[in-house]
Amino acid sequence: MATVQVNDNQSLFDIALQVSGNFVSAFDIAQINDLSLTDRLSDGMILSVPNDVQDKTVVMEYNRYGICPATEIETDPDIKYIGNMIIGVDFMVF
Repeated sequence: MATVQVNDNQSLFDIALQVSGNFVSAFDIAQINDLSLTDRLSDGMILSVPNDVQDKTVVMEYNRYGICPATEIETDPDIKYIGNMIIGVDFMVF
């Protein structure tokens, strides 16, 4: 078993790609760390990860180019997104 430190805005799927080359490993990582797949990870958090690599090419390229995927979307509660708009009131269709 190895460990990995979480970077800002990383999800379990990002960690899985980074360490195993395949997002499916997110399920194992979640189980090992007693987390849900949708749990938000904290910057600096240490996770235990399995040693098995699913796709060596992906892991090698991520390491070679220093790629550290971070796909979690941060939302600002003060910004009104399209889901909060009403057509004809604050969202005009022409």
